[in-house]
Formats: sequence, C-alpha cells, structure tokens
Amino acid sequence: MLLSSNELDMLILQHGKDGTSADSKYIWVKYAQDKNGTGLTDDPTNAVYIGIAYNKTEKHESDNPNDYTWTRIKGNDGESAYTVILQNENITFSVSNQNNIALMDQSFDTSVVVFKGTDAVSNFTIGTVESKNGISVIQKNNTITFSVEAGNKIEADYGKFSIPISVNGLVFKKEVSWSLAKAGAVGGQGNPGEPALSISLGNESQNIPCTYDGHVINDMLIEISFVGYRGLTRTPCNVAVGTLPSGMTLGSIENCTISNDGSIILNIVKNATLGTESTLTGNIVLTFSINGKTLVKNFTWTKSKDGGLSYIYSIEPSSYVINKTYDGTLSPASITFNAYYQKDGSDRIPYNGLFTIEESTTGSDFKSTYLSSKNESSLIYTPTSNNIKSVRCTLSQADKVSVVLDRQTVIVLSDDKMKDALTTVTTRVNGVSSKVDGIDKKITNKVWQTDITTAVNNYDGTTVKSLRDQVSSQETKIGEITSEVSDVKTTIENNQASVQKDIASMKQDATGFKQTVASTYETKNDASTKYSSFDQRAGKIETSVKTLQGNVTTLSQTDTEIKAELKTAKGDITTLKSDASGLSTKITNAQGDINTLKSDASSMKSDISDAKGNISTLQRTSSNLQSQITNNKTDINILTGDPMNYSKLNESTSDYWGFTYDGTADGRWYTMKTLSRDKFISGYYECMGGESFNIEFEISTSVKGNSTNGGTDSTYKGTAIGLYGFDAQKQSVGINYSTRTTATAAAPATKISSVVSVPANSRYFRVFLQTESWGNFSGTLKIRNVIVSRIKAIETRMSSAETSIRQNANDISLRATNVQLEQAKKDINGKFADYSTTSEMNSAIKVKADSITQEVSKTYTKQTDFNSLYIGGRNLALTTSNAYSSGYSNFSGIQNTCVFTANVLTDGLNVGDTITVRILYKYTNIVPTAGQTALVWLQGQGNVTGWHSGAFPGSSSIAISGSGEYEFLYTATINSDHLKNSYWDTMFRHDYVQSGTVQWKMYKVEKGNRHSEWSPAPEDTSTAITKVEQTATSIRADLKNTQGDVSSLQATASGLQTNVANAQNDISKLQQTASNLSASLSNTKGDVSNLQSTASGLQASISNAQGDINTLKSDASSMKTQISNAQGDISILQQTANSFQIQLNGKADQVDSFNWNLVPNSHRMNNQWYNAGGYVGTTTVVSDPDALCGYHIEMKCTTGGAGPYFGVFGKTPDKIGKTYTWSFWAKCSVNKTVGTVGHECGGQKSITLTTSWQKYSMTWKYIDYEYSAFVFYNTFYTGEILYIRDFKIEEGSIATKWAPAESDLKGDKGDKGDRGDKGETGATGNAALQVKRNWDGTYTTIGQTATAGTGDFNRPPLAGDTFICLDGSSNTGTWLVTSVSGGTVNIKLLAYVNSKGATGSKGDKGEKGEKGEADIKCYPLTGGSNQLVWSKLGTLISAGDNSNFIINIYTGSGYNGQAQQNSQAEIVIKDGWQASASTTSAFGVSVTRQNCDDLKVQVRATASNKCDVWVYLPWAYSWGTYTIAGKYTSWETSSTTQTTEPITGTLQDLAYRMNSENAAKTATNFMEFTSGNGLQIGNKTDGSWSGYRTKISASAFEIINQAGITLAYYGDKLIQLGKNAKDAVIELCGGVGKILVETKSGNAALSIQSEYVDIKGVHESVLETSSSSGSCIAGAVDDSFVVNTYSDANNKANFDIGNGSIILESKKKGYQAEVEFYGCGWSGGVYTGAFAPTKAYSEKIMLGDSGRVWERLIVKNSPQVTSDRRAKTNIFPLGESKINKTDIHSELFDRLKPVQYRMIDGDGRICYGFVAQDVVEAMRELGIREDELDLVHHDRKNTEDGYIDTYSMVYTNLIAVITHELQLEKERRSNLELEVADLRSELETMRDNLSGNTN
Repeated sequence: MLLSSNELDMLILQHGKDGTSADSKYIWVKYAQDKNGTGLTDDPTNAVYIGIAYNKTEKHESDNPNDYTWTRIKGNDGESAYTVILQNENITFSVSNQNNIALMDQSFDTSVVVFKGTDAVSNFTIGTVESKNGISVIQKNNTITFSVEAGNKIEADYGKFSIPISVNGLVFKKEVSWSLAKAGAVGGQGNPGEPALSISLGNESQNIPCTYDGHVINDMLIEISFVGYRGLTRTPCNVAVGTLPSGMTLGSIENCTISNDGSIILNIVKNATLGTESTLTGNIVLTFSINGKTLVKNFTWTKSKDGGLSYIYSIEPSSYVINKTYDGTLSPASITFNAYYQKDGSDRIPYNGLFTIEESTTGSDFKSTYLSSKNESSLIYTPTSNNIKSVRCTLSQADKVSVVLDRQTVIVLSDDKMKDALTTVTTRVNGVSSKVDGIDKKITNKVWQTDITTAVNNYDGTTVKSLRDQVSSQETKIGEITSEVSDVKTTIENNQASVQKDIASMKQDATGFKQTVASTYETKNDASTKYSSFDQRAGKIETSVKTLQGNVTTLSQTDTEIKAELKTAKGDITTLKSDASGLSTKITNAQGDINTLKSDASSMKSDISDAKGNISTLQRTSSNLQSQITNNKTDINILTGDPMNYSKLNESTSDYWGFTYDGTADGRWYTMKTLSRDKFISGYYECMGGESFNIEFEISTSVKGNSTNGGTDSTYKGTAIGLYGFDAQKQSVGINYSTRTTATAAAPATKISSVVSVPANSRYFRVFLQTESWGNFSGTLKIRNVIVSRIKAIETRMSSAETSIRQNANDISLRATNVQLEQAKKDINGKFADYSTTSEMNSAIKVKADSITQEVSKTYTKQTDFNSLYIGGRNLALTTSNAYSSGYSNFSGIQNTCVFTANVLTDGLNVGDTITVRILYKYTNIVPTAGQTALVWLQGQGNVTGWHSGAFPGSSSIAISGSGEYEFLYTATINSDHLKNSYWDTMFRHDYVQSGTVQWKMYKVEKGNRHSEWSPAPEDTSTAITKVEQTATSIRADLKNTQGDVSSLQATASGLQTNVANAQNDISKLQQTASNLSASLSNTKGDVSNLQSTASGLQASISNAQGDINTLKSDASSMKTQISNAQGDISILQQTANSFQIQLNGKADQVDSFNWNLVPNSHRMNNQWYNAGGYVGTTTVVSDPDALCGYHIEMKCTTGGAGPYFGVFGKTPDKIGKTYTWSFWAKCSVNKTVGTVGHECGGQKSITLTTSWQKYSMTWKYIDYEYSAFVFYNTFYTGEILYIRDFKIEEGSIATKWAPAESDLKGDKGDKGDRGDKGETGATGNAALQVKRNWDGTYTTIGQTATAGTGDFNRPPLAGDTFICLDGSSNTGTWLVTSVSGGTVNIKLLAYVNSKGATGSKGDKGEKGEKGEADIKCYPLTGGSNQLVWSKLGTLISAGDNSNFIINIYTGSGYNGQAQQNSQAEIVIKDGWQASASTTSAFGVSVTRQNCDDLKVQVRATASNKCDVWVYLPWAYSWGTYTIAGKYTSWETSSTTQTTEPITGTLQDLAYRMNSENAAKTATNFMEFTSGNGLQIGNKTDGSWSGYRTKISASAFEIINQAGITLAYYGDKLIQLGKNAKDAVIELCGGVGKILVETKSGNAALSIQSEYVDIKGVHESVLETSSSSGSCIAGAVDDSFVVNTYSDANNKANFDIGNGSIILESKKKGYQAEVEFYGCGWSGGVYTGAFAPTKAYSEKIMLGDSGRVWERLIVKNSPQVTSDRRAKTNIFPLGESKINKTDIHSELFDRLKPVQYRMIDGDGRICYGFVAQDVVEAMRELGIREDELDLVHHDRKNTEDGYIDTYSMVYTNLIAVITHELQLEKERRSNLELEVADLRSELETMRDNLSGNTN
C-alpha cells in the first residue's frame, strides 16, 4: 500500500513551508517477521517488523526487502503480574447490646493465595498482624485466624486489619474488615435481647478483568444484592454507597423490602484505572440503615480476579469468563451453573430453584433466553450467539420466579476488540482511493500495535481465573470433606442409639423376606393343583412364570438387602460390643459394680432379678448405663465435675446485666441500677433435672416494696438467688431458691451459702436474682462474690455406692460371689483412700448417693411405671418416610390451608387403647398474614365419621414464624366413634400463613403410651409383593377366559412345562435355603426382641445374636450361590415366559371381563359436579378420541379451595355391605397429591396426580355414612385444571374397562304426540266431610246407627258421605251418612279402631333399673342483706352440642307477704355447635322476666362446654329459690355473692324476652292510638303523658315534648330537626360534629362544626351563596376544584385547580388578568414548573404594582428577559446615527449620577443605585421624554389605596448603555496604544540619530 508525502503530512497534521512544485513521491510500506524482511506481506496481522521506503517515484511497491528500512513494532512479552487473594475479607462478631461483650467463643479464618500470571506461587511471606480491640490474631502457615472469647469486650463497633504480603520484593497490603452484630437489650423478666441486626450481601467482592498495565478491558457492571435481617426475620433496609474509584459510577439503587432483595448497580467504563494503573484492589463502604440502626459493610474489588461469595443462596458457574477467539469460537462452549443453599454457616447443599438466563450484546442491556420450567439445582447453558458480551444467571426461589436469591454474570473476552479498532482507524479517512486506504491501514496499525500486545497478554491472562476457580473449587471440596468428617464423627458418637434402629430394620426386613418366601411357594402350590386340562397346565405355567419373575427378583433383591443390612449390623454390633466392653472395663476399674448395686438395692431389685438374677446381668446393665451417659455430652460434663462459676456477673458484664460496678476499696459491689423483682445474671446452661448446685454470695439490701400486685404496703423485702429451670424447648418448668435474706434500713453485708437443685424436669437453667416485691420499689440492693458451682457427680456416686453396699449386703450376696464382692471392696477402698476421716467419707457418700439416685431414676423406669408402659411399634400411618417431605409453599394468608400427610389405619385398635402420635415438622421463612399469628396443628377426618365425633385425635396448635423445627408428640385415647372408621386422612392445618415452606418426616402413629423409633408401616414394605400377586391374579383371570387358538399354544405350553419341571429342583433348593434362612431369622427375632425389651438386656442380646447373625450371613451367602447356579435356568424360563406373555396380551383384549357401569351418563359426567371448601370451578366436556367413552372432563379452578365432588352413586340400603370398585383415568395441569379421593361411603384414598394420563382404582366395601358422593378433596389453586375420563363404578373387586351404564343404551325417546282437545269442565266436588266434635258414648259395633245434627259438620252432609270421628272412649270410627232429614243426619258405623288393645299375658319381671334423678331440682338462692348483689347460682357442664338447660328463679323485693314482692325469671341456656372448641359463642342465652325488669343475668363460659351463671338481684333483700331442669352433664351450685359485676370467663350472647304481663303493661302504660293523632309512644303510667314521646301518623314520624310541641319531624319529603327552637344543637356521630345556629354580623347563620369536616360527592360537591350583591360558588367536580365569585360583569374572580395546574383569574373594573401555575419542562435546563400568564390570555400582567411592591425577590439564577430578535422591531446599534451625529447614549451615560442611600421603610442597610428623578432630568437635558425611553416609569393614578404618584426604574436597560460605553472606552484605549507604539518608534529613531547609529 502507498501514501504520497503530501498526504502523509496531512495525516500526521504537520505543515511545513510551501515548497516548489514537484513530481509526486510515494512511500512504500511492507510488514515482515524479522529485520531481513522474512515473510514480506501487506498484512500487519501478527507482524513483528515494519519496512518503509520514502520518496519513491514509482507508485507500485517493490517486493525486494532490501529496498525498505526495517523497524521493530512488536515488543517482547511482558512479565506476568502478581495477584494476591484473601479468601475471607469480611467478618462479623456477635456481641451484647451494650459494652460489646462477646456472647460466645467465635473465630474466623482467612487464607492468602498468590498467583503470578496464571501460576500459583508459594514463595511469599505474611507480615505481622497485631491483635487489637479485644480481637486476637493467630498466624499459621498461610492462614490467619481472628477470634474472641465469650465474655470479652470488643473495643469498637467496626474496624480493619491490614495484612502485608511480600513476594519477590513487592509488598501488597490487603484488608480484612470486621463489624459487630449486637444482640438486643435484656428485658426485666429475662426476655431475650433484641435480635441482632445483620446484612447479607449476595456479592461481597468482584474481580475485574484488566490489561497488564491495569486498565479495564471493557465496559462492565457489578451487581450487589443485599438482604437485611432482624434476627432470622427479613427486614427492610436502605443503603448509601461510599466513595467510588475513578472510572466507576453508581448506576442505581433498589432498597431491600420484606419481599424483594435490595440491589446496587455499579458501572465501570472501558480503560478505567480505578485509581492508578498500579492500584490492585480497593474497598467501597456500604452504609446500611436498618430498623433505626446503622451497619457498615465493605465491598471489595480486585483487578484480574473474578468472583465473590454469597452467604445464603449462591450460584457457582463452571467458568466466570468465556474466551472468544478471533474466528468467533467461544471457549468453553457452554457454562454449568450450580445453585447452593447455606443456612447459619452450615455446610452448603444443592438448592432446587428456578433459573433465568439472560444475554447481553452491550454488557448492560439483557434479554431473557431461558426460564426453568421446574425447580432444578443445576443447569448447563450454551450461548445462543457468539456476538454476546455477557451471560447473566439469576436464581429465584422455588416456584416463585419473582423472589430473586442470587445473580452471577459471566463475561465474554473477545479478540474482536483488536479487529474493531483496526476497522475504526481504517475508515477514518474518507474519499481517497482504495490503495491509499490500504496504506492508511498499515500505518494506523503501527499506532495500535501496543493494543495488539495488550489484547494478546490479556487473552493469555484470562486463564488465571480458570486456575483460581480450580483452587477455589478444591478449597470448597476440602470444606465439604471436613463437614463430612464432622458428620461421621457425630454418627460415631450416636452409634449405640442407632444400633437398635438398625437391628429393628434388619428384623423387619428379615420378616418381610420370610413372608415373601412363604408367599412365593404358596402361590406355586396353588397353581400346581388348580387345573387339570389345558387351562390347568396353562394356569400352572403362568403362575410359575409370574411367581418366578416376581419372587425370584424379590428373593435376589432381598438377599442383597439382607446381606447389606447384616454387614452393616455386624459392623455396628461389633463396634457396639467393643464400645460396651471398653465402657464396662472402665466402669469396673473406676467403680466396680457400685452404681448398679445401689440401684439394685433400691428400686430395681425385682426388675433385674426377673431379668437374669445374676451378677453378669448387673454388670451389663452398668455397661449400658455408662454407654448412655457417654453418649450424652451434658452428663459427661456433669460426671467429670465442672468447677466453673455459672454466674456471669463481673466487672466487664455488669452493665449488660443491669448493675453498676463499684471497684473502690470498701466494696467491689455490684449495685442494681433499676430495682425490679427479677434480674437474670447468666445465659442458658445445660443440666440434668434435679441436679444440685452450691450458691454463695454476699448481699447488702434496704429494698422496700409491695407484698401483692397492686398493693401499697411498701415493707422490707427478702432477696435470694435462684435457679430458673427450662425444658428442652427452653420453656419454663419452675424455680428453686437459695436462702433468702430480708432487707433492713442498715443494710448490713450478709453472706449466704445454700445448696439448690434445679427443678426436676429441667434441661437448661439460668441464674437469677429475685426480690419478693410487686412494685413500688425503694432502697438500694448490692451483691458481690456471687459463685454458682456444680457439685461433682462422680465423687457423689462413689460415696453413695459404698453406703449402699454396706446397707444392702444381703441383696448383694444374691447377685455376687464373695470373690467378686471382695474385689469390689478393694476397688472401693482404693477410691476412698483420699478421705482422712470416716465422717468426711460418709458425708461425701451421702451427697453421692442422692446424686446417683437421681441419675438412675432418669435412666431407668421404675417397676410400677414399667408395668403401665406399652410400646406398640407397628406404624399405623401409611407411606411415611424418615427423610423430609418435599417442601409445601402454596400459602395465601387465609385460614384452613391443609396439607395432606398420610392415611392412618385403625387396624388392631380397641376402645380404651392409647395411641402415641409423633411427627417432626420443619418450617422455613414463614411470614404470617399482616396483623395475625400463623398457627399449625395436626388433624384428620375419618373415612366414615368425617370431621364429627370420631375424627383423628389432633394436636394442640403452635405459633410459627421465621424458620425452625418442632416435634409434635402426644398421646390420645381411642373411643367407639374412632373405630367407626377404617382409616383417617390426616393433614397439617395452617391458619394465616402468608408465605414460606413446610416439611415433615418420621410420622408415626402407634399403639401404646410411649413412642418408639420410626419405622414404615408393614403395608408399605409389602407393596411390591402385593403388586405381584395382583398381576398374577389378573393374568390368571385372562387365562381362564382365553378360548383362542389352543392348538397353537399347546406346543409352547409343553415346552414351557418342561422348562418349569427342569427348574423345579433349583426352586426346591431355593425353598430349602429360604426355610433355613427363615428359621435363622426366627431365632434372631427372639434375640432382637430381647435386645429391645429392656435397656439392661441390650448387651447380652447382641452377644447372643452374633452367632445367629453369622449363621444368617452364611445362609444368605449360600443362597446367593444357589440363586446364581439357578440363574441360567431362570433366564431361559423368563424368556419363554415373556414370549408366552406376548401371546397372552394379544388375546387379553378379546376376552376382557365386562361389567355394566353403575354410574349413568358417566361418559360426560356433566351437571353433576359441586364445589366444596371455598372451591369454585368450571366444568367442560371435551371430545377425546383416546378415551373409551369418547370424552374427557376438564375442571378448571377459578377460586381456590378444597375441591369438587361428583354427586353420584348415592346411599341406598341395598348397597351397604357390598363390594364395589371405582376406576378412572386422570391427570392435572400440575403435579400434586390429592389427599382424599373416592366415594365417601368407605371408598376413599390418597392419589398423586401428574401431568400425564394415569389410571386410578380402588376396591371397597360400601358402608353406611352420612355423605355419599365421589370427592376430589385436597387444595386446588386458581388456574389449576383437573382432567378425568372413563369414570366407572362397578360391583366386584376387579377394575375392568370402561363400559356405559345399562340405562345409557336405551333407545332415544320418541317425539311428543299432538295435544288432544280440551275436555269439558267437570262439576265442582264437595269438600271432605269433617265433624266439629267427638261423639259421646262408645261405638264399637259394626253397622251400629246413630244420629247427629247438620250443625255438627263443616258443611251440610249428603247421603253417601263418609267421615272419621272419635267416640267417648277414644275409639276411632269410620261412619257413613245414610240419609239427611231436616236438621237430622242418620249415620252408620262402617269400621273402628280400639283405643286400647286386649290385655296380654303378664311378662317376666324386669331387672331393677338404676336410680334416676329428679327431672327438676330445687336449690336456695343466696340474695343480698340490705344491699344489691350479684349472686352466682352455680357452674354448668353441658351435655354437648344442642343440649338445653333451664333455670327458674323465684325471688322478689323483701320478705313481706305482699303480692307485688313476688318476682320470677326463667333462664334458658343452649350449648351451641362450634367448628373448633372455644369459649366465644359457646352458649346462647335467653331470659324471660316477670315483675323484675331490673333483674340482670350473665353467663360466662370458662370452657366450650362449661359456664358460670350469675344473677343481679335489684333489691336490698332478695333471698329465694331456683330450680333446674334439662339435659346436662353436671350442675355445681354456689352461694357466692358480690357487689361488683363478675369478670371471670367469656361473656355469652344474651337476649331478654318479654312475657305477656309485661307486654300488656307496656301496651297500657306506654302506648295510645287515636284516629287523629295516630300511635303515640311514651310514658303514660300516671294517666297523662310525661317526658318526651313519639307520634307516628299517616303523614309523618314526630318527636314531641311533654307540652306536645314537635321537636323533630320526619315526613316523606320534609325532615325538620329542632323544628321549634332556633337555639337547638344537633350533635352527630357521638359528638364528633354538630349543627347549630350562630349569629354572624347580626344575622342567624347555620353552622356545621367539627374538628374536621369532610364533604364527599361521587362526581361533584358544591358550596354556593347567592344574594343581590353577588354570588360565590366553590365546587369539587371529578378531578377539579373551582371557586367562582361574581359581583358584576366587570368584577369577578375565579380559582381553578385541575388537570395538573392551578389557574388564577381576576377581572376588576373591566381589567382582566389570568395566571397559571403548572408543571413543565424546558430544553435549556432542568426546570420542572412555571408560574405564568395563561396560554389563552395575551394581556400584559405585572408582578407587583405601583404602591404595592414586593419587599425582595429571591431567585437562584438571574432573571430571564425575552431577547428573541423575532420579538423585536426597529433594531439600531447604540451610538451616532445618520440623523443625529451626537452619541446620545454616551451623553446619557455621562449624565447618570450613581448614589448611595437607605430606604425609608427598609432594613437600614446602604444601597447603591440611581434616583429616578435625576435620571428623568438627564433625559430632559438630552431632549428625551419620560415615556420615550423604557428606563424610568412614572405612575400617576387613583387606586383603592388612594392617589398614587411613584417613580421606578428598569435597571436592566442600563446594561446595554454601560456595555456601549465600555466598548467606546476599549476602542479609545486601543487607539491610544497604537499612538503610544508609534511615538515609541519615533523616539527610538530619534535616539539612533542622536547616537549616530544609522544602521
């Protein structure tokens, strides 16, 4: 390529002097690999040298390298850079709320890793890092550990450690930032402190790809997600970002909310240095505001390193960088993203969530390319294009794509950057020839050769990330291995507890194997004897084939499983034996048989004697006891002694516990800051129930307080230190105290020493100080030298044991030989050698004896307790697991969200049995509904009784929030209603859970009062065998019905029969081996049973079982060999069977069984679906060619709820007891388990729906149940669709193919016939004849006649009428009217029925019945004696829902015998039905009163079926009686009275009923009706109206006073309040507002008054006045508010707010002005609003007026004056003009008189300016009028304020005059400067002439 010299000069922008014209010269440019021109080329790619030849006349370049001058353009590769990495740069310590006291021992590690280029180096050193601020620093190898000890104080809230790292003479400084997470303050009653506030950063560090010289390679962004927590609860928080390095800017901030993570976006521009080129790393301070507090976090960025860890949820890509080579290839071609979850620092585990993948071609704008269709923990992603710059992966919460957990961005580094640069440079020069372009490209490439080197170096450097990722991955794996080692260690420690579980599992598997073997051969034998002809042979062959296929596989699998279980069990048992033996040896060496002999001598003598009766059993029991103690960490601490002081009150923690420390010479006292009843002085510590502690302290107290809550006695109070006990869930179980000292005025120092035990059920305890006062504290309390120490347990047990030996020698002799006893005594004497005196030793023995008694009572069960203990073992809950279930999270904040757990059987249960229910429940991130408490409990419905009596015994509810685990463990007693069910559907009910996830595991329901280890239900383990048997039964049915080609199958049958016969010997061997194995298992079962029976037999049973286990292993091994030998024959048999099965399948469809469908119209199932439990859905029938019936049903949920039910196959007597089978095909739009599916009359079960069609069926026995529909109950959610087809119910136990109902096959109904002619109307018939009275006398003779009168009947009787009538003896007769004559009716008896039958023979005497209670009972009523009282009648326990109870009270005013003193009241109480038991609305109450209108009744419930009944007696003397009657469980009478209203219990709803006497009294004394006045209601007891009354007439409702004056009138179209009183006040809404008349300016004005008045209209609200002088309207219309005032056409004003603006309009004396305040933008700035004349108004408007001036105008910028040329005319320059040669403007400037002055009404400050009158005078001198120049304004006018004569000036117009004058001055100065220059030149000439210098 060529460039001319001229063009080159232009290109490099150098211009020399113009030269002479010449011929064109050319420059030649070539590229090569060395200075000799090797590889001569025009292409600069990868070139090392450039060759240039100048001033060539030839245009075409030479190919001779010697014609060029060669220069190197590519330098040598630079040296690789060092990268230093800290693996942990942010740490947080947990401390107290005050004084920064560490709450526990805490340590954090950070490791240093150094790379040179891509290679890790080890020749670096770490400088000294000093401990400071209470944080210790330990350096070991390349790891630095930062730690604090519990109780130590940390001196600051946050800080940094600087870590110097030296490598190859270079020093790098890295920083570890630390901060504190403070606990909440401790409450007065020991409540936990405020939860710690913490911030979780999803990205705490970022590595930025840079060039070797420290420049960022490309534009990129950093995203930092964050979440705030208060304790474990997610909390909103805000963030402020600190100073950013150069080249990095803040993109955006989204603050964290409860539901959404916060996010910080940082942008980095290409080529940024982030400070300087040598800067390697830096920190950005992030300040978070959370819950009123401030937390600081550091975000670290590092050049040349990618990544950073997130703490809770994280995404880990397989590579953080994708390399794009020059040819567009991406390496790696795909990225694997793995999601992890880490909680509270635990090991991270894979997390199943939703992935979203986005790609960006710009590095900032992303487009979604992938979204998970289901939850997944790993994703392999291949980019869709090679033109992308980054790939971003987002992890969202499971099933909730809106909840983002973490993000990770993978960037793409591309060689295209070099290519793009070359292209850009090449295209800079336009309009030149292609040859010139080529030359330009070459030369330009020289400029960019350094970039080529940079790109190459960076390309090579990206492998650093790959290697570092590998290192990070290996470190992660090491951490996981460490975690696994920890888990293994835990497993080993718990080994002995798990051995029993393993043996139980082995026993169960062995039993299942035995059942499988028995099932196998029983099936075979049955098959061999059933058939005699071909059917017999075929059935036999088929049975053998299927049995071999199923059971041989089962045998093989079971054999493998048993071997694995035996191998595991053997290892566990061997380990157990070794552990037990070792422990036994230790105990024998330490104590001998002391502990066990003590236990034997006391409560366990009979137990151990019955178990073995010898010393070896006693030894094993001791070994087992020690094993259990060893596995309990707490007990180990106790037994080895613990000298620590459990009081944590010291100098550094005194403030934390609420004390002030006084370290003066006389004290070292701790004074309580704020006196209170209770004050904790320790945290939680583990303990054993009943364990003893020694408490010592010194106290000085003068505290006074109240003795009772609310009292005022203020007496001296006692103080003690106590041990507050807590159970495993840290719930209080009681308190025990030390000796208590009583305060005095002198407050002497008193020393206290006591031995105090923690409460018996304690698992934890806390130390606390208590003063016996309930408030009103005064005085001072000081304590010191507080020591709370644990009494050593081993010494206690040794001493106690020797005492036991001496006291129980006779018992010991029954179990031990003399030799053993002597050895034991020697051991004991050795242990007691340290005691100097017998009394000292006896004292120690006493303490130890008490302690070991407590320990033995904890470990062993007493004989009385053991006799009542029953453990069931068999799990009644089906399909349970010891692994947590899949998480359930479909919550919506409502009540009654039920999650199905399992079906629980009632098999084997009897009335009175106790069942134990246990299930482990786990909840994660639970958020309650706003304002509610989230609750959960276990419940269930019976398959017969439903939710009525007989439902599953549920648990109590617990409150849940956040995350945690809970063990539901309780017992229940079985009653007869329970046993009406064959099973229960159990579920967890949740109320008010807005969001979160729940899981459960180890669900077990068993018979007995203690729970055993979880094991599956036997039904679950036998499922596979059941399936094989069902398959065999189905095939046998197919064979029996097969009538096809017999001849073609005979040969095959014969061959198969031969193969079966050949295999028979092998089967026999298997059978024999199975029998042997079964026997071995049976023996083992006995041993295992002994193992589990008592704790003392564990070691012996394991020892005895060892031989059996070895034998079992040998048998299993032998069986494996025999099975292997038979494998060949079995394989052949299976192949033949498969062939036979194919043929059978070909015939099966032809001979399928047929049953009519018992459900009519089942093919469409429409119009028969109903909704339940809030569920609402739509049902659609869809044509389906794949369905046998031709259709399927789609049920779409539109409102979530329980589900739909199909109202078919209703209950009838003929169905009960019969066996039916239902079947159908179904699928769902989502995978889900439906807990209750099937017919309610006994045919329900749980099924799992998938998104694919599956067939479901169930055989059941029809039972008598309240409901009889086919249900699909669980919980369906909006949008979910249930699909069903081929629905069938049939009689029998086999689910056959779908068929229609027999009624479905009837012919179509014929067309309706024509309507016939209408017949004539018949005569009206007579009404039925009825008598009005009964006949006198007795009529029992058929045909007997009598007479009656026509008046005896309801109508005139006619001959032939019949009627029915009773005679005097209550006989029912049927009579015939024979004739009617006048008023006489002749009748005849046709038939009769006796009222009483003939007397029968005397029956046998019945048994004597139980004594019954009287229907009505009477009790005395306790009344008042000269006082009005509330009397408690008694306490009622009802007989259940809908039972009634009646009380009649007989009392009155006084004891005299006067009629008006008698009063009566009746109380009716009904127990109401409740969905869940509660005291709210438990009872309904009604009261009827007679002569006691002031008598009151209260019924207060204390339980759902229990209440107290109170009566208020409104008389001073009111004794009497009352009676009770009705259906109830018990009534407890009471004589309690009180003068105050009762408050205990929940008040029930009560209604007072009016009796007839009161109703009559009311009608007479309080109402009057006349035709004139209508109905009046008021007080007329004295015969005339008194007080106020109402009047209701035909026209109005009125309120009238005593004088008859109407106060208020309510008519159809007129309502009058305060009708006849102008001073009336109408109060509204409890006095919040009122309406009244007030005097305004001498006029009566209606006033509406309230603190706030709100008038609302849907579209318009208007206030309006109108008078002769004008009008005013104020109105709100839709979205506008308008105020209009009007005096006349020339005087009016408007105020209009709406459409985003405010408009002010004024018209006064005909002058009009309009201004608008509105939001707007402006192209010249960032203004957002304006106050301006309206758009439609063009008149001139002033801001201010003559005489009405603004004091001061304050603006941010200079006032803006319109200066658009288009808005001006007559534009002339200032200065002289053609007309006026005088520069009038300059003349005016010269005449201006600047002055200083003060304003008369100003603030006294000096001002600078002009006087307007002076300016006017100057203008006059120049002949300028006042109104000619807009400089001075002289306003003269009459206004409302008087005559105005003012001057003002427009100062801005002086700017142009001043500018003009300055320009003139500048011109004059320039001219003067020229004159001066000329003068200087002349002066120099003159000097030269004078000096004679003429050169």
